[in-house]
Amino acid sequence: MSDLCGMRQGGIIIPFGDEDLRELYKHPVKQVLDITIKNRGKKYEYSYRQLCLYWGSCSYLAEHFSDNIDMNHKDKIDHRTRLELGFIKGTYTDHRGLLQWIPDDLNRQNCHQKKRQDFITKAIELHAALIGIYDVEEYKKHLKGNKGAT
Repeated sequence: MSDLCGMRQGGIIIPFGDEDLRELYKHPVKQVLDITIKNRGKKYEYSYRQLCLYWGSCSYLAEHFSDNIDMNHKDKIDHRTRLELGFIKGTYTDHRGLLQWIPDDLNRQNCHQKKRQDFITKAIELHAALIGIYDVEEYKKHLKGNKGAT
């Protein structure tokens, strides 16, 4: 059973974020799904806006660093950000004997809202510094101007 969050826009349901979309993609195409709808009201609006800002920032940085193989995709930016800020849930040693880090989850079922908000606040500060903007509010305006966030 999967618990997804989304919102209706016109005649379609839009997943809440990338993690909800990935969860949806686990189900085969044309598989009949039982869907229960719970109206969350404004309760998750701030969290939703924060996640949009975060993922918009990751996408913007990926475009900005498109020639850098280590930072040319939003998932690479996301992974790097989680590791740099210590947002990890564990480690393991791979088959070569190298220590690997397991990033923590931003999904609302697995991450307390305060922890997620604190991470996103620090992440936006880090992202702003990566492109040389040290005023976070200025960076947020910059993202909105570049359609990097809603």
